[in-house]
Amino acid sequence: MISRAVRTGAAALVLAAALASGARASKPELRAEVEAGIDALYRMDFDDAARHCDRMRVLEPGHPFGEFGHAALLWARYTYGTEMGDDTLIKPFEAQVDRTVETGKAWVKAHPGDAEALMALGAAEGIMARMYVTRRQYLRGYWSGRAAMKGTRAAVAADPNLIDAQLGLGMYDYYTDLYPRMIRALAKVILRGDRARGIERLKLVAEKGTWAAVAAKMLLVEISLHDPYGARDPQKAVKLMEEVRAKYPTSAMLHSAQLAALYQAGRLEEANKGALDFVRKTEDGRYRRFDKPKGMVFLGASLWALKRPEDALAAYRRAYEEKPRNRWAVWALIRAGNVLDLLNRRSDAVQHYKEALSEPDRWGYKEYAERALKRPFVLEGEFTVDPR
Repeated sequence: MISRAVRTGAAALVLAAALASGARASKPELRAEVEAGIDALYRMDFDDAARHCDRMRVLEPGHPFGEFGHAALLWARYTYGTEMGDDTLIKPFEAQVDRTVETGKAWVKAHPGDAEALMALGAAEGIMARMYVTRRQYLRGYWSGRAAMKGTRAAVAADPNLIDAQLGLGMYDYYTDLYPRMIRALAKVILRGDRARGIERLKLVAEKGTWAAVAAKMLLVEISLHDPYGARDPQKAVKLMEEVRAKYPTSAMLHSAQLAALYQAGRLEEANKGALDFVRKTEDGRYRRFDKPKGMVFLGASLWALKRPEDALAAYRRAYEEKPRNRWAVWALIRAGNVLDLLNRRSDAVQHYKEALSEPDRWGYKEYAERALKRPFVLEGEFTVDPR
């Protein structure tokens, strides 16, 4: 649950959340660049988004907008662009976050009470926290998250009408209440937030926010799909994803989030149809070929749920055939082994798990393959699409 939660909306969530401050920027040209940059990121056009961040630097020299944009893009390229498969991006990302913080502090010193700069400064600390949590470094993520709240709360104090800033407060409230319930070590050190208050803040941004509205909706989707304490509502997630995809119909990232909502809401025929459409788009160039294994994993899950085990097995195997192999391809091989176990074909399943273990373990999947090697896989409920 935790890893899935922090990855909601992938790249676009982070940049939209932080650059939302630009929506209130005094220069119309700067607002236009922020809008265009966020749109490019939702479309997964990283190069175009980078160009807009460069223009932010030119339009407002010394302001943290442009610097933060580049930090968010490096995070996006790592978490979504490479599916956490290129660790060489981490040090440049950390360096860019440090540059953003230095720039932000210098600007705020020269322009006390600048709510937008304070928000961008807080977001820079926040994006570092998200990287730590994505890499399962939860305590470091918590301390960075606390540092992020200093700038975010200062931004709200400076301008209570900056609705988009409520996104960071809502995330902090929700996750600092959620994590200690699920990771005992955190319960001893974390100052707990308030899940209910966090959700209400996210709803406020979703309804009245400017550039952060979509990001807030994506967080609400994640909560509606995975919250274990009463807020789970997959049908609500489906509705939210319909709204988001209407705005960004060509985004592979958002398409996959919609498939997750449909699958968990039990709308299996729609999920299956949507997965087939996703795969076709990776094959005809509308989406990246790199994303095909992800589409095949969604397809395999829907086929299994529709009681078509051999077709599900074929879909998972096709996902693994794609090269270069990303985390979805490796996970598909483990899932293929699971299907074989459920079909009482243990020897074939074992070969799949062994092959999965031969792949680099960049994503923490080794434990799943090792567990399945020790004893045959037993399915409880339906397949999860991705344990991360």
